[in-house]
Amino acid sequence: MEDIGNGERHGDVPEWGLEDLTDSVLYDVFYESTTMLAGRMLAQQRLAAGQGNRYREHWARMNRYGLLSDRDRVDPTDREALVRTKRVNDSTRMGRALMAEPWHEIGRQSAVDVDRIWNEDILPTIEGVAGSDDPCTVFVGGQPGAGKTRAVHMILDMGLHEGTLLPVNGDDLRQYHPDYDRLCDEDPLGMPLRTAEASAEWIRRTMAYATANRISTIVEGTWRNASTVLDEASNAKRNGRTTHAIVLAVPPVLSRIAILERYYRDRSVGLPSRWTPTSAHENTVRNLASTVRLIAGSPLIDQFTVIDRNGVVLFDGTGDGGKDGWHEWMHKVSRVSGIDGDAQLARVDFLERAWSAFTPDNGDARMLLNKIHCGFHPRIPQ
Repeated sequence: MEDIGNGERHGDVPEWGLEDLTDSVLYDVFYESTTMLAGRMLAQQRLAAGQGNRYREHWARMNRYGLLSDRDRVDPTDREALVRTKRVNDSTRMGRALMAEPWHEIGRQSAVDVDRIWNEDILPTIEGVAGSDDPCTVFVGGQPGAGKTRAVHMILDMGLHEGTLLPVNGDDLRQYHPDYDRLCDEDPLGMPLRTAEASAEWIRRTMAYATANRISTIVEGTWRNASTVLDEASNAKRNGRTTHAIVLAVPPVLSRIAILERYYRDRSVGLPSRWTPTSAHENTVRNLASTVRLIAGSPLIDQFTVIDRNGVVLFDGTGDGGKDGWHEWMHKVSRVSGIDGDAQLARVDFLERAWSAFTPDNGDARMLLNKIHCGFHPRIPQ
């Protein structure tokens, strides 16, 4: 992979307005940019602590808490609020970009103290979550770009489960890595790999804490491997928890568009943006049919639900009835005829121009674009 970085705005690519984005992609760019800004505040907080500046440390901490709290309170279907909040946060990110070098240097030099970061930064954010008499582990799955994070927050608002559900999302935990902010700015391609080990350990600790304290959880993942979901489901059953698996039914052509659109949209206005490796999407799509079938038919799953990217329930079954959901999921992800091709191809035109302007040597992105064209025009060889 070449030429994946976060640079200046390119004059040849018109801004792709936030109002032009689909609901799912709008929520993704809002959520990711707010999380990046929270990571920047955490980097400032750590710099101030190292300098002994208690006022600045407290200021950065309160700003970060406010950002994350506001992010999680925004209705994922409220486009006006999403656009307004993202614009405010984007302005803040741009304003702080020129001041980033001191805390970037701290992040570059800092060792990853997994224990200290867990105890000081992560654990305090979940200690107040209430337990349940009937704790449940909810698994939400789908390929990258399917809209899982938005779906999680819609599920929280839908009231499918009584009481509190603690979201567990590895991408959210990456912000606690000491080099996260610098990597987002300078090496977005390398960021997922560099933060993966620490993020995985913090996921494990979060799940262990939730199990020990009977806290219901909602776990977001790609479901690339059935064993990842079913092993955790087995652990849940051993600990007296119920299990609910929810899969998004989204045609791969739409998730490919979403991956590129959420990356290039912020690049087009000179903002840092997160790249999703093409292999992460294609490997998941390749495995997902068999994975969904195994999960839907597993006795470890008490309830199995299929939803679309707007949260509409397409199938809901319990016990042995869950296995029938696989057919509904397959039918939905295989249908391209119901997609508004003209509207999507307008998005592809923007992506083609953005690819030429920002990443003309990026073979991964080119492959996704070719597959997108094939999705709408199958006669073109892949």
